[in-house]
Amino acid sequence: ARHFSLILFYSYTHLAKMQPLKCAYQNYAWGKIGTDSKVFSLLKQSGQYTFQDSDISKPFAELWMGCHPSGPSKLLDRPDTSLQDWLAANPRLAGGSVAAKDGLPFLFKVLAVAKPLSIQAHPDKALAGRLHAQQPDVYKDANHKPEMAIALTPFKALCGFRQASQIAGYCEQLTDQLGPVVGADGLAALRGAVNAFAGSDRAKEAIRLAYSNLMRQPESAVKACLDSLLALDDGQCRLLPLLREIHADFPGDIGCLSVFFMNLIELQPGEAIFLAANLPHAYLSGDCIECMACSDNVVRAGLTPKLKDVDTLLSMLDYEGRSADSCKFESVDLASGVASYAPPVPEFCVVRLCGTGTQGELTPPPLPPASPGILICTAGSGRLCAAMADGGQTAERTVNVGDVLFVPAGCQLRAIESVQLEAYLAYAPVAAT
Repeated sequence: ARHFSLILFYSYTHLAKMQPLKCAYQNYAWGKIGTDSKVFSLLKQSGQYTFQDSDISKPFAELWMGCHPSGPSKLLDRPDTSLQDWLAANPRLAGGSVAAKDGLPFLFKVLAVAKPLSIQAHPDKALAGRLHAQQPDVYKDANHKPEMAIALTPFKALCGFRQASQIAGYCEQLTDQLGPVVGADGLAALRGAVNAFAGSDRAKEAIRLAYSNLMRQPESAVKACLDSLLALDDGQCRLLPLLREIHADFPGDIGCLSVFFMNLIELQPGEAIFLAANLPHAYLSGDCIECMACSDNVVRAGLTPKLKDVDTLLSMLDYEGRSADSCKFESVDLASGVASYAPPVPEFCVVRLCGTGTQGELTPPPLPPASPGILICTAGSGRLCAAMADGGQTAERTVNVGDVLFVPAGCQLRAIESVQLEAYLAYAPVAAT
């Protein structure tokens, strides 16, 4: 295979160098095991980590790139120095922005999902502040957590509520099984909303009532419902195979029944979903790039051994029904091999560089003057290079799969001879204030 060259030019007067990082990883139980995990593969190929033979049997769920205190990135050549401390000591690297004092406004990740993550949503800033004040041991910061996932491999997730008419259809099809847990009033509300506009108050209230009835059922009612559903032949409802898959990992869990309420999203590599505040979701399987505001706030209500805060989740959710296709977040092609994923939040956007061998070079947008970034190479190897927007000398460095680099504010990247390149660059499109 031919190598790519990604050339980074920068001014020595403005900046010492692009900084290689050594990043934290998480062995959450839902992660893919050992060599099946994209996270483990990137860690192993980077050559920065030492693993024992026994590590191959462990789950490798997440690679964290950024300044979050639960998994801060360190300088590769100075492992006792965190990225946040380095930025504080070198504020010009962050363009003098708030990132120099408080760290990056985003958290960048790679995820490798083998088992479903919890039925969850992330609070907006107002709710995050209240939850942090009330339960700081559970909700560890006061920030919101909008996030985006970009598939690296085929990726499945539950995302957003189905339209009321579709939920009503499943409840009618499986009345004997779902009726007792959705409730007579929930069924009536869904039937009454079949012809209502998806974004109408009537449709949203019907979904809210039916889902709230479901999620407040006692364990005995949930078990009876699941037992009756699992006794059916798969041909009786197209969602039964998915229900069985999830139930195998979380037997008896009330979250399994969310398959009848939430959209199943299937992403191919390069496709994305954006998860705004209060949008219910659960990742099911696959590998992805993920970027979010720098927070770890999650409100859960199913498919998890962790704390379930059902009342908070039900009170905060966005109950607007939507189609599965509308849940996908469209990227914008800036040039051949350069795609931008820019959700409507100031904390982050992501640029994907993907070389096919036909481009002369790949040129993502320059980083804003007060917004540094992080780049990870997920495929290919070669020279990595770029130029500062204010001009100056140039430099090069060699990179390989799994390498993670801090990119200074104001840097203009340029990729040449980009055969088989796959790299992702995260940064804040608007400097945090």
